[in-house]
Amino acid sequence: MDPSIEFNSLARLRQDRKSSNHCSRESDPSQKELPVLPPSPELLKTLYDDCIHSTYTHDSPFGKKKSTYLDWFASGRPMRSIESVLSNTVLPFYANTHTHSTSTAKFTSASVANSRKTIIRCVNAQTAKGHRHEAVVLFCG
Repeated sequence: MDPSIEFNSLARLRQDRKSSNHCSRESDPSQKELPVLPPSPELLKTLYDDCIHSTYTHDSPFGKKKSTYLDWFASGRPMRSIESVLSNTVLPFYANTHTHSTSTAKFTSASVANSRKTIIRCVNAQTAKGHRHEAVVLFCG
């Protein structure tokens, strides 16, 4: 897929989420959530095809076997569309967050701070007036 198409699609999705108050805690909490529908076979195929799979094989006591990745909860497999956006829009400006002496370091530090605020809001981890939440956001690595 053409990376510009991927980026434009993700940019539209991001804008749609912004306009739909995605992750906002300002909406009425008594609103019922919409039912979750099972994904269509077409969507599953699209996601599968976008996933970067391993073709690694290894010698086992039962002969040569294809590697099967099963640890999806801890570390899912990378997706081509996401990796393309990261490669084209983030990595060219990526730098160490332990310094603020360069524009790239300032960009990376600001991106991490913005991501942290977004995640805190989306998982409702911030302390609200008169209520203390149990969740915290801890960036590791």
